[in-house]
Amino acid sequence: MFKKSLSVLSVTIVSAAILIPTISVQAKEKDPNVVFKSEKFGSTVVSFLNDGRIKGVPHPEKLSKEDRKKILKQLNFKDKDIEEYPDDFEFVLLQEGGRKVEVTVGDYQHTVTHEDGTTEIINDSLVASTPTTEGLPKSNGEVNVLSMGTASDGKWSGAGVLTYLGTTTTEYKYKYRTTFNWSSKPNYVYVDDIAISWNDTSVPVGTSGYDYRRYEDGGYYSHTSRMSLTQVIPAGVSAEIDLASQEGNHYGYLEREVRIAKTRQGLTEVFGSAYGHSHLPSWMGGIGVSIGWASIDLSGTGDQWTWTSTFTVGSTS
Repeated sequence: MFKKSLSVLSVTIVSAAILIPTISVQAKEKDPNVVFKSEKFGSTVVSFLNDGRIKGVPHPEKLSKEDRKKILKQLNFKDKDIEEYPDDFEFVLLQEGGRKVEVTVGDYQHTVTHEDGTTEIINDSLVASTPTTEGLPKSNGEVNVLSMGTASDGKWSGAGVLTYLGTTTTEYKYKYRTTFNWSSKPNYVYVDDIAISWNDTSVPVGTSGYDYRRYEDGGYYSHTSRMSLTQVIPAGVSAEIDLASQEGNHYGYLEREVRIAKTRQGLTEVFGSAYGHSHLPSWMGGIGVSIGWASIDLSGTGDQWTWTSTFTVGSTS
C-alpha cells in the first residue's frame, strides 16, 4: 500500500511540473540617450548618458580648468591627451558631447623629400607597419609615436582623434579628427596640408569642420581664416593651412562626422590621417595630397607624416 501511494504521489508531482509554464525574464536594454546621472561643477550641471556620453555643455568656458579635466577624464580622455589640448579644443569637445574612443595606430611613417627630389625615411628604425597602442621607441630625428593615436617628432605632433556621438535607429555616429600641433613656430612657414580618409563603410554626413589657433604669452589668436578645404570627396577630405609667421604654439584640426551601419558591430574600422609640411612656397610646388579609401599619399618638398587609426565598430570607449 505504501509503494502504491508513493507511485501516485510521484505522478501527481510530475504532472504538476508539466503544467507549470516556464517564465523567462529578459533584461531591457537601456536607452543610450537617457541621463543616468548629473553632476554639478561650479554653476554648471553636466548630464551623463547611459552609453557614457555627456549632453553637450552650452558654455564650457564657464568651467574651471580643473573641472574640465575631471569631465574629460570621465569621457575617456587621458591625462596625456588633456595636457596637449589647448583650452579652445576642450571647449569644442565639451560643447559637442560624446565620448573618446581609443584607437590603435598603424602604418606610421615620417618622410622628408628634399629639393633634389630624394626622399628620406626618417623613422627607418621603427617597425612602422606594426600596430601599437602603447607607443613606439624613438629613432633618429627623435621621431616618436607618443601614445594611442599620436605621432611626434619633437616640435610637431599630430593625432587621429575619434569620438563616439551616439546612434540613430540603424547607425553609429562617430567623428574623425586629424589634429596638428607645432609647439613653437616651425622653421619653414609656408602652406601646409592636412587630410583624413576613411573606408566606404563610413558614410560622411554634414560638412567638414576645421580650426587653427596660435597661443602666445597667455593669449590666443584665431587663424581659422588661414585654413581652407581643398578636397571633399566620398573617401575623405583635405585642407590647406597657411601657417602664420608669428611665434607661439600653433594648434588646429580637420574633422568630419560619419555614420557606420549597426550591422557592422564588432568589425574593425579604420581611418587615415596625414599632414604635409612644405619646405617651399606654394608657387614653387607645395604639397600634393591624393586621397583613396582609408589611404592618403603625399608628395612635394618637405616633411610628410601619415598613419592609420583602427577601432571596433560599436565601441564607445
